[in-house]
Amino acid sequence: MSSLLRCILLSAVACILFSQAHSQGYVSPPPAPPRPRPTYPTHPPTPGYTSCPPGYQAYGKQCKDINECNVNNGGCNHTCVNFDGSYYCTCNPGYRLSNNYHTCMDINECAWDNGGCDQKCINEPGSFSCACYEGFRLDHYRCQDIDECNEDLDNCDQRCFNTKGSFLCYCYPGYDLGVDGASCIDKNECWVSNGGCSHICVNSQGNYSCECPPGYTLDSNLRTCNDVDECNPRSPCEQRLANNIQYICTLTCT
Repeated sequence: MSSLLRCILLSAVACILFSQAHSQGYVSPPPAPPRPRPTYPTHPPTPGYTSCPPGYQAYGKQCKDINECNVNNGGCNHTCVNFDGSYYCTCNPGYRLSNNYHTCMDINECAWDNGGCDQKCINEPGSFSCACYEGFRLDHYRCQDIDECNEDLDNCDQRCFNTKGSFLCYCYPGYDLGVDGASCIDKNECWVSNGGCSHICVNSQGNYSCECPPGYTLDSNLRTCNDVDECNPRSPCEQRLANNIQYICTLTCT
């Protein structure tokens, strides 16, 4: 039997068998469509789609992410960040997350290198600030000395000398600095050793001078009084009797 005839006979037999099966209702159903894939990539639901892994909730035959941040902010102190299957907490600038991963604790920036401040570091909730000691001015993080003398911020009566962070007052010659450290009080030089004068000391504001009684003249050193020798040839008397201090004319002066 030729091959062509064999194919014809086999086709006929198959056609007869299919017709008999179809008439008796035994035709095989078409293949079932593929089952829908769940929405999560790594945690498929258990068989039957009746339960989902932690962080998901069943919606019919699908598992959908639970947004934990929608309920009480996820228990986070500051910010709750939801992601597929879970969530986490974050803190505002100046705070750090505590060991429970929910509470935010203030960061004490002053505990590290004084916060970068030159002198004073003041910690604040979520932040910090720098400050300077008296006599200094803050310039960003650095403290610059204030020149109170040049900026007319001193209370000196006469003269001012700037120092680091402060200033000193001092006075002109002939004055003493008062107990308040600012006022200048006239110095009475005559109180100490008569001002160096041999006879009379006369105090004045900020100064003093020496004077001599009659019969004396002030030396070039402006301190010593020298006796005037009235019996010398330039005396106004023709005949004289003199002593060391005074003189007496025995005749009428010309």
